Amino acid sequence: EIWLEDGEDLPQTKIVTGARINIDYAEEWAQKPLRFYILGNKSVSKRDKAAEDSLSRV
Repeated sequence: EIWLEDGEDLPQTKIVTGARINIDYAEEWAQKPLRFYILGNKSVSKRDKAAEDSLSRV
């Protein structure tokens, strides 16, 4: 079961988009930007520092 709830609006500069992790077997899909997280969120297991750095240049 999955659901979505209303929350606060975030500026685009706070949403990190990157490739999913540990799915090398997925061939062409391994590097697609299908992983999203909020910049600075403590629950993120592995940060994408390159993607985070690119946000600061926006």
